[in-house]
Amino acid sequence: MIFNIEKLELKEIKFEKGPSKRSNFSSVKYLKENGEPYLIIHGGINENGELNDTYELNLNNFIWNEIEIQGQIPSCSTEHSAEIYKEFMIVIGGEINDDLHDKIRILNLKMRTWKSFKPSVGFNQNLFMRIFHSSAIVDSKLFIYSGADTAYFCYNDMVEIDFKDFDFDKNSNIANIQVISYDDFQYGNRENNNLNSKHSIIDKNSRYPYPRWGANMLVKNSDCLILFGGRNKKDFNDLWLYSITMKKWFEVIFI
Repeated sequence: MIFNIEKLELKEIKFEKGPSKRSNFSSVKYLKENGEPYLIIHGGINENGELNDTYELNLNNFIWNEIEIQGQIPSCSTEHSAEIYKEFMIVIGGEINDDLHDKIRILNLKMRTWKSFKPSVGFNQNLFMRIFHSSAIVDSKLFIYSGADTAYFCYNDMVEIDFKDFDFDKNSNIANIQVISYDDFQYGNRENNNLNSKHSIIDKNSRYPYPRWGANMLVKNSDCLILFGGRNKKDFNDLWLYSITMKKWFEVIFI
């Protein structure tokens, strides 16, 4: 079904051929050089197992096409996220057969080739190993918030990766990484399975969201991300704003 926001009309679209049914896949919108908009989906899982295929949907004529990859295709992935930067689809995290991906996989949508990247030496090599995390990209900066391991114990961090000067062809590792660890305590860990409080205070003027998986994070403007919902032993309906320049969270309080 397609909903026209301007005309407030709902229209049924029937596809002649498309991807198999699936869940826990990623989807991004991509504009080709000719200006045509495409929806691109990758991976996911169905009753037959995990998937690693990639499809594009032309949003003008609603025709599906499987993207034929040149070279090696990454292993299957579910519960990951994906973002678009220039002609690159960046796939973060995810799992296969109850094991977490430790690399970021990047698909060059012009060349139709994949390449995988780990953090450079000096960074935590397990940094990208997470599922159901939240991600967003602003200009050249990719933000990855929280998420969980396969036991659904949540991470308590924000990862920022700047691709501005990154050479996708020559580089083999990702170096321009900043990690904000809000404290040394991992909420919901095996040593303490109780939710002690909704928020934790770093200092008198700084608060941050409770660590969670399954939250929705999107871009408000060039300096602001919006985070809503998620779960960590209970469901959340709180709303947070993240200032990119200040590197601070602000909770939206509804009165």
